[in-house]
Amino acid sequence: MSMKFVVSLIFLFALFVAAVFIVGYTKPAEYNGSISKTFYHSVDSLYSFCDDVERYADYRDDIIGTNVLERKQNTASLWQEFDKDGGIAMYELVGKNRNTNLEYRCTSNSSNTYATYTYTFKGNNQYCLVKIEEQSRYDDPFYNSMRLLLGADKQLQLRMNAIELKFATK
Repeated sequence: MSMKFVVSLIFLFALFVAAVFIVGYTKPAEYNGSISKTFYHSVDSLYSFCDDVERYADYRDDIIGTNVLERKQNTASLWQEFDKDGGIAMYELVGKNRNTNLEYRCTSNSSNTYATYTYTFKGNNQYCLVKIEEQSRYDDPFYNSMRLLLGADKQLQLRMNAIELKFATK
């Protein structure tokens, strides 16, 4: 390989890295989105499934484990999630209304991303409409760029996919 070729490769790589950071700095750090799906299962079964923090690693592709740090009224109120990329996120339960809604907040993580996820459940014993809303802020320009490249709704998709794996839709 010639020196000119190597210098060109290094220049292109540096240009790519610079572009990623420019995108991360110039794009909005905030994201608000939602996703909804109807399942032909009871509200109670879907609510219980989404509220079971200790089993997240069993059905969420992005999580390899959880560690419940605090409980209130027999429910996880503060926990850590360990993701498959080595990241750790701290979550807290913000609000809960049996069979109606769950609200979790990510208070700290390794990517400087802060988010609130609200799950809303509507239906009866035969069907349930699940809506997941995300309000997030990406303070790290690299992760903000990755969010934009991978899709702003990636976390919403991961969470809904986990529900779909357990409760296939008709």
